[in-house]
Amino acid sequence: MTEDPRAPSLPNRAELQAARREYLHRGSWSKADIYEVALGSGPIVVKDFAAKSLPIRLIGRLQIARECAAYEALAGVAG
Repeated sequence: MTEDPRAPSLPNRAELQAARREYLHRGSWSKADIYEVALGSGPIVVKDFAAKSLPIRLIGRLQIARECAAYEALAGVAG
């Protein structure tokens, strides 16, 4: 995947924890929490498995990897 020079840099865990969060959805025991944080570069939406158990965090990493692959496959598709 080629980096988009217009894309903001990703925040680290400490920056996410220090920022004010507005929860959009608190996931159940097996689902990610979705929240918005306001950072210096503007607001971003975060899909976060950090508060879940270890097995769920590991499965979450696989889910996120599949989502990223799908977005990469769709790059350049209109609509």
